[in-house]
Amino acid sequence: METFFERISNYQFLNNLLPGTIFVIILNSFTSFIIENDNILILLFICYFFGFVISRIGSLVVEPILENMKFVRFKTHSEYISASLKDKKIDLLMEHNNLFRSFIAMLLLVGFVMIYDKLQTICPFLERNNMIIFLVLLIFLFLFSFRKQTIYISNRIEYYENKKEDFKNETGNI
Repeated sequence: METFFERISNYQFLNNLLPGTIFVIILNSFTSFIIENDNILILLFICYFFGFVISRIGSLVVEPILENMKFVRFKTHSEYISASLKDKKIDLLMEHNNLFRSFIAMLLLVGFVMIYDKLQTICPFLERNNMIIFLVLLIFLFLFSFRKQTIYISNRIEYYENKKEDFKNETGNI
């Protein structure tokens, strides 16, 4: 257990646990969905998991919507890598940026859950199938997250392969 907490970075802690905890508090206060557990460690993991899900929603839903609306503009992945290698503060700024994105996603998710909570009172099908609906949504969320992460990793590999080629072309060797 100790190694788990050692491996969680400040970024993961803030970006997952904080929004997840606030989300659980809001759910418990304003919906019929009550998340509780006498074991504080289990409750901590539940909040972290909800925060992780919120972060993925922010990445897969909120970010593209804001980008398509031209509310934000991103640099290319290779520009980001190149700049972050030169300026270490960019990574910290990106962490803060992603935290804001997670809070936007959390607030939107709270709204959707509150609407769903009201809908299930008039549609018994929803109430009877809460867990199935939740699991299906999670499967799709993690499938698309996996795809996005794979693209991200491939882009980083491609960036460094191109840099290796540039270096090879400049020096004539590697």
